[in-house]
Amino acid sequence: MLFNSYQFLLVFLPITLLVYFGLADFVNKKISILIILFSSLIFYSRHEHLYLLLFLFSISSNFLFGQKIYTLNKNNNEQLGLSYLKYSIFFNLIILFIFKYFDFFIESFNLLGLTIPKLNLVLPIGISFYTFQQIGYLVDVFRKKTKKTTFLEYATFISFFPQLIAGPIVFHSDFINQLRSKNFNQKKEKFFSLGLIIFLIGLFKKIMIADTLSSKFVKPFYDYISTGNIVSIPNAWIGTISYSMQIYFDFSAYSEMAIGLGLIFGFTLPINFNSPFQSISLIEFWERWNITLSRFIGDYIYQPIFRFLSRNNSKFFSNHIYSIVISMTISGLWHGANWNFVLWGLIHGMALALNHFFKAKRFFISTPNFIKRLVLLSYLNITFVIFKNSDLALMGRTIYYLFPIDKIFKYFSWSINDKLFNINFIGYLIFLVLISTVLFLPSTLNALGYCSKNYEILEVKSLFEKFKFNVLILISLTTLLSLSFAFCLIFLHREAEFIYFQF
Repeated sequence: MLFNSYQFLLVFLPITLLVYFGLADFVNKKISILIILFSSLIFYSRHEHLYLLLFLFSISSNFLFGQKIYTLNKNNNEQLGLSYLKYSIFFNLIILFIFKYFDFFIESFNLLGLTIPKLNLVLPIGISFYTFQQIGYLVDVFRKKTKKTTFLEYATFISFFPQLIAGPIVFHSDFINQLRSKNFNQKKEKFFSLGLIIFLIGLFKKIMIADTLSSKFVKPFYDYISTGNIVSIPNAWIGTISYSMQIYFDFSAYSEMAIGLGLIFGFTLPINFNSPFQSISLIEFWERWNITLSRFIGDYIYQPIFRFLSRNNSKFFSNHIYSIVISMTISGLWHGANWNFVLWGLIHGMALALNHFFKAKRFFISTPNFIKRLVLLSYLNITFVIFKNSDLALMGRTIYYLFPIDKIFKYFSWSINDKLFNINFIGYLIFLVLISTVLFLPSTLNALGYCSKNYEILEVKSLFEKFKFNVLILISLTTLLSLSFAFCLIFLHREAEFIYFQF
């Protein structure tokens, strides 16, 4: 079930809200939690009924692992607790490997002449996210960073449907503290109104912007060059920038819709996306793009690798650099079982390492910010070509069209082929407006007052209190949101998956 589907918007969500808020005044907190849990399991089962059993098995197993680690730590038996932690992490990674990576490695080995049969298993949706979230929980239990939990609380934490499929990755302590709050299941008008607005804006971004960029620019471009056609340099940049813009709006849309739904149910979820294309360095970009994944990689992948390397080598900076490259390569593989994702992660790891080196040596500190941004955006656009294309030949050809060095001053075309994109002047103008929006305007969440400090304290302000709208502006904004939702319903039939659903 997709957020951008008739089934979700017109059936599942209204019924869930009706039951949740309709019974809130008559039931205790535990019943409210049960309603969220069963709704989340129904939501997940609509994707794949059989894998609901795998999902429940994973939740149950990790809950028991966490309870055991907690008990051992409480009894000061941390060594055995560490053994259980390692076993439980291995258990999670084996399940992830079987369903996501087994066939990928078999295909790679078979290229060497082997004939090992594949499993041909369907990838369980959201398995990467809920696996990482559970590993984070187990590590936090061992580090004594979270509280002991009941099975009902834990199952709700993992399965909470707004962030189940594609994040943001939520820390157990953050979620449980809200779940155990004395006013958890009380109606919060401020949360509900802001959440609804954020959700509708995210829905508009997905349906009217991301999906339109895909159908009008990205798909025609890649369909055209995949058949062997040559494109001009401007068309190559328009086509590739369109994909960078598509994934930007697609991912920000999902993140905002998840946060909006969380607020509607009374939860604040962490900000996962904060105008990353306004960064002036790759380090800053990864502090703004998929923020919760970056935090997870830093806390649970980078730090253990760094500590391991530091055991036999006292060179702090070199260990830091190696840990970054390895962590980002793992991150690339996490995104998908294909070599283009590994390459994408490796390139980002190497570029991040170089960025840290330049920062430590204070290189380019006097370079104007607009030049830094231009270089960074060009680099990101190229890496998104790698991210998109599992076909290495198509990937190489696309990058070549961006930089045809051997023909750039000869006969390579600089014209824009209007027939390729079938876009008129107004279409290109809207395209430029979208680019300007992501490059210069504040993020939706910042503009609406959903802010965080140190990624921990989330401030929820009513949009109407923040800006003190008069009646005319209030009516105008309400009408605009209503029209936006109406347009979304009209084009909802496309039901295109979010890009991050495949991970």
